[in-house]
Amino acid sequence: MAFTVSQHLSQSFEMGKKTIPVYLKLTLMFLAYLAGGLLLMLVGTILPHPTVFMFIFTLLVFAMIIYLVVVNVQYKVALIKALEPVDKGVADAYKIWKDSKGNFWKKTVLTFVFMAAVLLGGILIVPGVLFLVWFSFCFFAAFLRDKKIFESMKYSKQVAKGHFWMIVGRAFVVMVIVVILFLPAQIFQAKLEPNVKQTLSNIEPDVEGLRGHDEQIQLTEQQFKGVFAGSGLAIVAYLFYVFVMGFLVMCFIYPYWYLLFKELETANKVK
Repeated sequence: MAFTVSQHLSQSFEMGKKTIPVYLKLTLMFLAYLAGGLLLMLVGTILPHPTVFMFIFTLLVFAMIIYLVVVNVQYKVALIKALEPVDKGVADAYKIWKDSKGNFWKKTVLTFVFMAAVLLGGILIVPGVLFLVWFSFCFFAAFLRDKKIFESMKYSKQVAKGHFWMIVGRAFVVMVIVVILFLPAQIFQAKLEPNVKQTLSNIEPDVEGLRGHDEQIQLTEQQFKGVFAGSGLAIVAYLFYVFVMGFLVMCFIYPYWYLLFKELETANKVK
């Protein structure tokens, strides 16, 4: 097959640049829905504390957890569904987000199967790697080819057929790229951690507030501020780097696997 590593990477980076604005819009929609869930949580915090209100608060927390899980699944499905429209140059983020609803159980079951394959890979390496390769395209089959759960697994296996070592090799390539991109963050974290530990070790708890059975050790406001006094800005910079780089890597990895899926689908004439 003529789909070389250099061609694959080049096409992935090009498609990734087109993916960024669409994924940014989808991410902002996702964050807006998350904010809605947090507002629901805040409603519960302003309620009085009698038993009946605590029961309502518990229900609100439970509803919020379910809500956030469902929205997270919708977001992950939207990221996949956006790939084909981006590839064709007709991506509408709002339409993609709307069309991604109603896939909760399909995405959840496929995720469970995929994670089971990962777990199996940790126990029985050869069968685990084999299953990972077979099912590596099941999400694309499910949400881009509209296959049902078990049909998508079968479809993915047909796409991967005869290209085991190619898929393993491409997975290794992208893993190396991700490690290199996050290497500055790892080095920075390694240098930052001793400073934070040293600051924490210098903090002495205020034990004068101990009364009766309330055995609570409190830090004074001045001591608490001292924890991050020298490294607060550095921590913010570190988190910013990780967040931005994580988003950019996501904009590259999804197109990377999508393009390989499309190439092998054509090569194996899977329909």
